[in-house]
Amino acid sequence: MTKSKMPTEERILSAAAGLFALKGYEGTTTREIVKEANASLSSMQLYFGSKEGVYKAVLDKTMAAFAKKTETMIGEIDKVEKLGLLNKGSSWDMIVSLTDAVIEWAFNKDYAVEIMLIQKELMQPSPFFKPMPESVKALYQYYEKLFRVYASADDSEDWVKGLSFTIVTTIFAFANMPQAMEEVIGKPLSDPDTIISAKVRLKRYLLTGLRPYLNFHREEKEEE
Repeated sequence: MTKSKMPTEERILSAAAGLFALKGYEGTTTREIVKEANASLSSMQLYFGSKEGVYKAVLDKTMAAFAKKTETMIGEIDKVEKLGLLNKGSSWDMIVSLTDAVIEWAFNKDYAVEIMLIQKELMQPSPFFKPMPESVKALYQYYEKLFRVYASADDSEDWVKGLSFTIVTTIFAFANMPQAMEEVIGKPLSDPDTIISAKVRLKRYLLTGLRPYLNFHREEKEEE
């Protein structure tokens, strides 16, 4: 369905999402939203009340999409843990699978605006992103859980939290720099092969650096 054929409420949400992702909450005006949506201010007020109402609706929709895309992998981790099978070997397999799932989602064109909005919120959080939504926080927490199991790290070892932050934010940042990526790689991202190559490189970069780092902490722990 083209934007012009969308119901007014959906056009406003779609227009607002794109603007908020690019300019943030503070940088976006109601005038810009209704102009982009080809709607009236009164219709925006009817459906959402205010710019704050629109933003909350956009953020709720974004978080729902994010949760839906990650729930399968997170559910699998919970299942393995519940069965008592989450150990050093299976935790690495889960790290690989989780990383692959997040990268696939981050490079999915259908969710480009959502990824950009989450990235914007992580960098410059609006009042509506404080505290961080559970669906985003869970991603950091599950990486942390897997890292702790793999490296036999206890709750007092803060490096694990820092590592989970690094992995997740690197994926978001990498996927949100399309213009820079095109210029550096020298190939258009409109080419599916370029996207596939970018995802493979990112996964390889993250995992080949991650495992030796986890092994270092794991060996330190074993020597204690």
